[in-house]
Amino acid sequence: MPVKSQIKRKTETKTKLTPKVKKPRVKKASDFESCKSKRINQVMKLYERGVLIIRGKKVTNQKQAIAIALQQAESGCRSKMNGNDIKNMENKVKKLSLDKSFTYSDIKRILFLIEYYQKKKKQSQVVELQKRLIAYMASEPDLKKSYRKLILSTLKL
Repeated sequence: MPVKSQIKRKTETKTKLTPKVKKPRVKKASDFESCKSKRINQVMKLYERGVLIIRGKKVTNQKQAIAIALQQAESGCRSKMNGNDIKNMENKVKKLSLDKSFTYSDIKRILFLIEYYQKKKKQSQVVELQKRLIAYMASEPDLKKSYRKLILSTLKL
């Protein structure tokens, strides 16, 4: 049987206050980001089951499946974009340099921002992005035909 002094010690340790530790804030995904992740998961599940078919052919390459998933997610979730998503896209475009070659996604981002700025009637930003694309086309003599065609059709040159 415990002695009274032992009982006090047990209760004393229970009454000590522990300092509150702040939990780090978890950034909530925007509607656009959550929509994209759902679409990507759907397409990748189709690929894993072996039933992902594009243009009548079964997709067997994982890199192709990832590219298809990203493209479908990007195009299918555009309607859910908000201001923060636009800012993130602007930041990604600002980080692009003419030293490196642009990916198809980079070009699509720039073209999307051009259309967005045209709707918002921000002509100075439209002109800046158009100049950037033209400079990229001039610096890349071996630019893929699909990239060149996409840029020229959007810029109406």
